[in-house]
Amino acid sequence: MATISASIFILTITMIIIIITSISIGAADTAIAKMECKCRVDLLIKHWSAAAEQRVAADDDANEVLAGNFN
Repeated sequence: MATISASIFILTITMIIIIITSISIGAADTAIAKMECKCRVDLLIKHWSAAAEQRVAADDDANEVLAGNFN
């Protein structure tokens, strides 16, 4: 009887460790996914900002040409 109780105790402890480990791994995966998403959003914002600056520069150049300033 003591052997069965000890086995059940060991199995219970093992299951608790497995559950805690799987929760920790899930939390780490979620954190990594959030960081990857944030990095992608940051890259998109930088890309859009650069494109907007280029459009502004092109508009300024076009306005100068239309105004007759060819310098």
